[in-house]
Amino acid sequence: MTVFRTLSTLFNLKLQFDNFILKIIVKVLPSFGWALFFIIATASSCKKLAPQAPLENYLSVERTKKLSVIPVPVQISVKDLQTIINNNISGLLYEDSTFDADNLLIKVWKESDIKLAVSGNEFYYDVPLKVWVKGKYELKQLGIGLSQTKEADFKLKLKFKSVISLSPDWQLITHTVGLGHEWLTPPVIKVGFIEIPFKRLADKVINDQQKYLAKIIDAKVKEDLEIKSYAKDVWEKIQEPLQIQQDPDVWLKLQPTEVGITQLGGEGEWIKTTLLLKAYSDIKFGLKQTAPLVELPALNKSSLSEEDFYLSFDSEISYLDLTEMANQYFRGKVFEFRNGKKKVMIDKVNIYGSGNKLIFDLAVSGDIAGKMYLTSLPYYDSLSQSLGLKDVDFDLDTKNQILKTASWLAQGTIQKKIETNLRYSVTEDIKQVQELIAKELSDRKIADFLYIKAEVKEIIPREVFLTQESLKIIIDSKGSLNLFLKN
Repeated sequence: MTVFRTLSTLFNLKLQFDNFILKIIVKVLPSFGWALFFIIATASSCKKLAPQAPLENYLSVERTKKLSVIPVPVQISVKDLQTIINNNISGLLYEDSTFDADNLLIKVWKESDIKLAVSGNEFYYDVPLKVWVKGKYELKQLGIGLSQTKEADFKLKLKFKSVISLSPDWQLITHTVGLGHEWLTPPVIKVGFIEIPFKRLADKVINDQQKYLAKIIDAKVKEDLEIKSYAKDVWEKIQEPLQIQQDPDVWLKLQPTEVGITQLGGEGEWIKTTLLLKAYSDIKFGLKQTAPLVELPALNKSSLSEEDFYLSFDSEISYLDLTEMANQYFRGKVFEFRNGKKKVMIDKVNIYGSGNKLIFDLAVSGDIAGKMYLTSLPYYDSLSQSLGLKDVDFDLDTKNQILKTASWLAQGTIQKKIETNLRYSVTEDIKQVQELIAKELSDRKIADFLYIKAEVKEIIPREVFLTQESLKIIIDSKGSLNLFLKN
């Protein structure tokens, strides 16, 4: 009897517990909106996706750069050339101190300073001379010898032309030739009633001296006007990174490869030319980056011409930032299919690269659960100045599993949403660089003798590619950059 009473008691307790649980369920279910049943139903009816993840890898991209030509105006002072020539053509230039057979003593001096007249790459000048002559007249008659001497001063000017150029080894070269001479007073000496003409002899002396003086001028100009050291200073100075902003650090980096020169030409008190430096140019963000100096090459006088200047800089968004942006928009978002009969919610997004494609790793739940992988090609949209995505689609393994288990997912809803909503504007990056160049490189001193001036006229985005850390776009800014030598 005791056993039956115990079993009866236990059975009554179970009935009471079951009634208690039933009351709780009845009270709780309305407040949860049947969520529990949805979870149970989903757990029992949803299909699983477990495709293989696309391999994370990054191509070794050979970044193409545009070469720019940077003009460097150079001026050679006509006064400096005058000084060199005057210093080396001065004082007594010629002396004949014996009468010998010609009965003449001759001395030639430079009378006053030489003045240059410039025309293109040629300059013309006269060398004013003073000629002293002492003539002797001898007469022998009836065994008696008579002689008389007379001296006089004459003036004339020698005419020269020098053509100036620069050699491949950076030497300033002049090629000087004589253009004859002009007597300002007749070369005749009167001894008593006798006129002694010495023009023929004097002309020969003057012509020989003119050839000699031309060689002296060319040698001294080459020796005293040294150009290579200035060119070397400029060449090395522009290779040093130039900081144009702090916090964040922004650097202008020039990498010269070649140098040419325009035709030398005179204008007023200057002989002018322009060095044309061919260089790669970049704007770099972050720490200062240095590279070994490139030595000054030989001067190229023919292949370069003045062209537009291209300044390249990077705009980028890291995968971490891109992932965060995607999660802000897509996490918890529910996509409906078949007029709401099928639902898929995105729980989490992760973004990385595979070759030249951007991979979207989506964790999803709902009528289908697990992982989905989509591929896309990043590109630059010039109309909106933004990085966008095109050709968004499921990767091959994901697509195969979807077609087998949930073909309704293949209609493109998720792909279109990603293409439409994931964009990164680079407008502010472009604007910032333009303002920075206008402010910091308008007339910037980079050395005691060297100034830089840059202007950006046009922005030309050129190339989008994936790196290990980010999605990057290369942007060329088209404009002008000049270097100026100042004392």
